[in-house]
Amino acid sequence: MSSMKMMISRAAASRLLTGAARPVDSVEFAVSRNRNIFITVRTMSKALTVDNINPNILKLEYAVRGPLVIRATEIMKELEKGVQKPFKKVIRANIGDAHAMGQRPITFIRQVLACVSYPELIDKGDFPEDVKQRSKEILDACGGQSVGSYSASHGIELIRRHVAEYIERRDGHPADWNNVCLSSGASTAIKSVLQLFCNDLGGKPSGVMVPIPQYPLYSASLAEYGLQLVSYYLDEASNWGLSVAELERALADAQRAAHVRALVVINPGNPTGQVLTRDNIETIIKFAHKHGLFIFADEVYQDNVYAEGSKFYSFKKVMSEMGGPYAAVELASFMSVSKGYMGECGLRGGWMELVNMEPAVQANLYKCISAMLCPTVLGQTAVDCVAKPPAPGEPSYPLWLEEKTAVLASLEKRAKMIADTFNQMEGFQCNTVQGAMYAFPQIWLPRAALAAAARAGQAPDVFYAARLLEHTGISIVPGSGFGQRAGTHHFRTTILPQPALLQEMLDSFKAFHSHFTEEFSVNCKAQPPADGQPSHELWQRERSGVLGSLKERAQMIAEAFNKMEGFECNVVQGAMYAFPNITLPPKAIDAAKKAGKAPDVFYAFKLLEETGICIIPGSGFGQRAGTHHFRTTILPQPPLLREMLQIFKNFHSKFTQEFA
Repeated sequence: MSSMKMMISRAAASRLLTGAARPVDSVEFAVSRNRNIFITVRTMSKALTVDNINPNILKLEYAVRGPLVIRATEIMKELEKGVQKPFKKVIRANIGDAHAMGQRPITFIRQVLACVSYPELIDKGDFPEDVKQRSKEILDACGGQSVGSYSASHGIELIRRHVAEYIERRDGHPADWNNVCLSSGASTAIKSVLQLFCNDLGGKPSGVMVPIPQYPLYSASLAEYGLQLVSYYLDEASNWGLSVAELERALADAQRAAHVRALVVINPGNPTGQVLTRDNIETIIKFAHKHGLFIFADEVYQDNVYAEGSKFYSFKKVMSEMGGPYAAVELASFMSVSKGYMGECGLRGGWMELVNMEPAVQANLYKCISAMLCPTVLGQTAVDCVAKPPAPGEPSYPLWLEEKTAVLASLEKRAKMIADTFNQMEGFQCNTVQGAMYAFPQIWLPRAALAAAARAGQAPDVFYAARLLEHTGISIVPGSGFGQRAGTHHFRTTILPQPALLQEMLDSFKAFHSHFTEEFSVNCKAQPPADGQPSHELWQRERSGVLGSLKERAQMIAEAFNKMEGFECNVVQGAMYAFPNITLPPKAIDAAKKAGKAPDVFYAFKLLEETGICIIPGSGFGQRAGTHHFRTTILPQPPLLREMLQIFKNFHSKFTQEFA
């Protein structure tokens, strides 16, 4: 009998060929009478594998919904199944989802949503007249008078007009509704505008300046689109202030590898909670004008301002009032119903206003947006309720004002509570939460914890956050997901848990941190002789003598360097070192380059060879470009220290003469 050919499934072929579940896409084989098997394998590779997908997707990371958040969800399910944990619930302090953390919806918004979703309620429901009227207006602007119909791609015209009126009331300057585009939350609008920059210029990718720490939407989107992230650092020491000098540094550093075209500003800040002053905004606008940059003004927390003396100013308002060339800077500003007093995250409603965008570019942007059809009409409805809230004299106004005021007052209280609590905990430093919905405290971790994190293959703040989650059920976001200066560790927590839950969370946090530091602290603290014990008097005298002498030497060394020409030495407030700044002659810097050495290394070698004094160049510790330092201890005993400083003075005088 001739061979009989047959096709078998992947699973059957796999079993026949190997006896295991090795995947084979299809196999054709022949079976003859004598059971000789002749096999022809036809492999069919997957069209998509991790080796051939868009590499930008692989680079993309979004810490706010990263592995720790996934683990938090797993723990919630474990608790539901009765798994025993040292806590009863997961507190999701990782994400700015107000309603999930117990905030009650605003009645006016929900009543309008109810009526537009089920129009029979307009006549049958017991709703205020202004709610019914607003619902009718929105339905009249919808196709077929139904929120189930598509709207225009950039939103319902009526609602876009209301947004323009809101902007005019807020800023005191005209707003053209044609430049307002509604969106599914601010995120989609931001990503739509970012896509306009996906173009290499002069052989270099387009770069976008983003604040560090930043909201990961930006780093994730830039990675997705193949744009260059240009990091500029906020100044934690000045409550996360933004300095133009730092902007200039970041721009100059980036221009070698990227064509920098845009600047992102988040105000109020996420994750850092700062509110920019008007003067600060003016300097940023001047910087953008100077370098021809497009400004992304992320202003979704504009209603969330708490700290005394802080006030929200929109970039458009400040630009308009600066006048002249600054009023012509290109700008896109973004707003959302997910934040503020509304907290309607799940409805996905937002808008952007485009200012000074070239008409042909704006037309192409709207064309691109049209491919997404339209934002949800229920989200647009929420936008309308925010842009045009009940006015004084209307039936819904008193309750709306009461609810809005209560939400913002409670957030203000929680902002203060969370910063005050962290600042009372050893090893924490938390700046004032001036606005937005987050705190971003810095935490100092024991060396043993850093070593344990390294062994676990985790960043130190990830290690800390993971242990916090497993021991307390508190879910936070490690600072490394937002960006932070090297060597520092932070985390972001929301201020959204309701007051009682927030207090519970902070108490639990405090207890955990105490146990964590105890676990990872090396137990080598001296147990000095107690008062009354035989050795106490001598121990006290020796200790006081050592510290008194170190204090004297700390003052001596700073004063001596500050009397030398070309030196500037800060007061040695503590530790055992001075780190003076030294101004080197240009010829010395040239000589260092010829010798293939950093200028401070060149100086330190000359000092060692000619005097025998050994110091460490500042470049070994890191220093701002263009500055030169060195580290010296204050440990030589007073006579030797005086001798050293005199020798140093003589050497430096000779050095400056040699390279004058």
